[in-house]
Amino acid sequence: MPELRLAVDAYLAARPIRGVRADDLADALSHGTLIDLKPGQIICSRGGQGHALFLLISGEVRVMGRDRRGQPRELATIAAPGMFGHVALIDRSPRSATCVAAAPALVASLGRASADRILAETSAAGTALRRVLCGSLCLQLGQANDQLHALMSERDADDTVEVAAMSTLIGG
Repeated sequence: MPELRLAVDAYLAARPIRGVRADDLADALSHGTLIDLKPGQIICSRGGQGHALFLLISGEVRVMGRDRRGQPRELATIAAPGMFGHVALIDRSPRSATCVAAAPALVASLGRASADRILAETSAAGTALRRVLCGSLCLQLGQANDQLHALMSERDADDTVEVAAMSTLIGG
């Protein structure tokens, strides 16, 4: 699967992870299947079982959720190379979002049974997959923290404007 190896090289170039060799990660992911996606095709659905993790080899994927009013909302767009779907696979929670191909796309899908077997191995492939998953989870946590910080900063700015307006009204 030359496409898989090229995507792994690009993934690790964009997100270097100490101790992970491209050959080892490609070996781990080669136990999955390649899936060609058409625009609009659903890859995984919110609330569904985390049956696989995915490496986006080409194309883009939209991550769709719902806002507070229950309206569909795009949460993110993942461009190749990118990994997604691994949180539900790891913690066995329901999928938190629906992932849809935004354009023609190619993904490598590594099913739960294969992932569990590889993750339990002491092999180089198992170590590479564990490190990449940890790195990806840390990146997601950092991004979520940044978003939370931005939301809190917006709220603080709104509060400051509101206090200044109230101060003006009461002659402050």
